[in-house]
Amino acid sequence: MFYRLFFERTQLILTDKTEVINDLTRNNSNNSLYYNPSELIISQILNTIDPTEERAVVLAANKLEDLKAALWKRFEIIKAGGGLVFNEDGKVLMMFRRGKWDLPKGKLDEGESIEECAVREIEEETGLKELVREKFITTTYHHYSFKGKEILKESYWYEVRTNFKGSLVPQLEEDITEVKWVAITELDNYLENTYASIREVFAAAGLIH
Repeated sequence: MFYRLFFERTQLILTDKTEVINDLTRNNSNNSLYYNPSELIISQILNTIDPTEERAVVLAANKLEDLKAALWKRFEIIKAGGGLVFNEDGKVLMMFRRGKWDLPKGKLDEGESIEECAVREIEEETGLKELVREKFITTTYHHYSFKGKEILKESYWYEVRTNFKGSLVPQLEEDITEVKWVAITELDNYLENTYASIREVFAAAGLIH
């Protein structure tokens, strides 16, 4: 098992799998590896991450959940739900927000389940109706800073289907300026300008490699 945290272009990967460690450290000479890092080492790693650098920092541990707990307490955790939405023609919904192609998702509200959150956010951000939530795809983790706080957004992604024939309505107040259906054969054109965590959702769904 492993966890992949995105700091823009830098990935912080937690794992207890030898094959994962070997693959990641072999693929890029800039990648670095730490075995069973102490709290002090974890602090130093977080303080020196350059999010503009394309590399992986691998934290390997015999007790992965203990390592996760030690790292997670460094952040404010925000849970979110989102979806990879397909229409009757097998096209995927994508939306343009803040200069990149993205998928609909948003923060969990008090009192709702993460599954309810995913459907609600898709409806609000795109104007879609008649949504049917199907299987869970994956969880992604990405970091950002906000008002002096270090945030780790934990996003749960679901496959969603719809027969909706109405118009798509981008949620302008969330900086969404375009929503459209994209054929699977055209995905590469859009995924060239998206986030690494969004590419991970498509990969987990088996749509890209």
